[in-house]
Amino acid sequence: MNNIKVKALVLMILAFLTFSAVSYSQDDSKQYSGKNKTPEEFAKKRTDRLNQELSLSEDQYKKVYDLMLTKASERKANKEKYKNLEKTERKELKKQSRENFMKQMQGILTQEQISKLEKMKANKKDKHRNKNKNGKQTR
Repeated sequence: MNNIKVKALVLMILAFLTFSAVSYSQDDSKQYSGKNKTPEEFAKKRTDRLNQELSLSEDQYKKVYDLMLTKASERKANKEKYKNLEKTERKELKKQSRENFMKQMQGILTQEQISKLEKMKANKKDKHRNKNKNGKQTR
């Protein structure tokens, strides 16, 4: 009798752990998924990160936020348009968009902030290049 209670208790604990693990792994909240962010959320997060790294003034913060919001809105609007283009055309349009964005950023930021931003971009590229196919850092 006592053995049956222990087995039932162990079985209930295993069932609970299984259900909790499955529900945790399928969490679709926006906190974990960057693809479901609204343009406003994207702009706020990117601007806050740049503010932290570049020490933006209030005026710069507002201008960068507006620029990021415009960029995010355009990206969302162009998503379907880019799907129908060939890869080379898509790459060229994205390149032009990046260049236009950087020109606008140069009009907002100081020379020191621009050099910091360029270093950040270079570090990100290096980090991306050093990842292996499993997404782990190699070194």
